[in-house]
Amino acid sequence: MFRITGIGSYLPQVMHSNATLPALDEPITPDELARIGVAHRGWAAEHEGVAEMAAIAARRALARAQVAAAELDLVILANWTQRRYLPEFAPTVKRLLGAGRAFAHELGCACAGFLYALGTASEFLRNPRYRRALVVASEQTSRRARPRSRGTLILGDAAGAFVLERAGDHGPGGPGPGGRLIDYELACEGEHAAIMEITGEGWVHTHLAQRELCALAARIDK
Repeated sequence: MFRITGIGSYLPQVMHSNATLPALDEPITPDELARIGVAHRGWAAEHEGVAEMAAIAARRALARAQVAAAELDLVILANWTQRRYLPEFAPTVKRLLGAGRAFAHELGCACAGFLYALGTASEFLRNPRYRRALVVASEQTSRRARPRSRGTLILGDAAGAFVLERAGDHGPGGPGPGGRLIDYELACEGEHAAIMEITGEGWVHTHLAQRELCALAARIDK
């Protein structure tokens, strides 16, 4: 059994409301804006990089879990918006935290990245060699939206973190605080791999109308 014993998050200092966003190339009506349902989104500054935001969210999660970074066995970072091939951002997060004995790596998986990272960490914790994991997602999706496009209404920046522990490993007092991780399920439909891409300029581009994309994302196969 695994427990989520600490949760932390970070939002950038600059939070844009609908009124403060730069004007769009194609005007949008108040009704359309209301249907989108996003009131504020963060835009990270230069000093709020993927690793820096991840480290702040992670420290908050560790504090709530009452776990020292030195006690972590693994650090998994979910990030697709600012990829570095060598070295990845995860080792930098490990260094910023002082998680000396932990191994660290990152994965992409776009919007599902945090769930994939959580599932990966839980499988590592089935091995008795590992007891405590940090799972953190840190993204700068605002930089993947074409400036002045409608994507700027939705895409924002933030980081979130979980501390995941095997039940009973949180000291002599018992299984520790937090919610129990009951199960998870991951799936992938490879036939839809071509519906989205990152253009040469670095912007997200979809090959489906927004209504069709939302319907596909919300579909549940029986």
